[in-house]
Amino acid sequence: MTDTEVDDIGPLDEADLPASGFAERLTVGSDDTAIAGSDTPLLSVVAKRSTNQLVEYLALTTSYETFWLSREALLPEYASLIETFGKAERKNKGLPELRRSARLADANAEVDDDYLLIV
Repeated sequence: MTDTEVDDIGPLDEADLPASGFAERLTVGSDDTAIAGSDTPLLSVVAKRSTNQLVEYLALTTSYETFWLSREALLPEYASLIETFGKAERKNKGLPELRRSARLADANAEVDDDYLLIV
């Protein structure tokens, strides 16, 4: 096999993967763990609490530690994690999923069309 040929037979090796395409867990000493190569240090939101009108979410990090973070600290970067958690909570409670009204969707489409025509 020459250098220009590709070996598609067999499982992938670690050398076949791009360096930036996966996270690497680094352990220093016996207790310190870090995750390298991850764009998002949070894996998921696992719980929600409200204290004195402050909404906080229990966030699971890539090092598998948990922290209570305020909604403001998570937005806008982790809005998708909050939304996913909210959908899961509604499903667990047997509530219907949230949907936008048809009128609102139509109004947004009209605004988008008008904007596109003006530009």
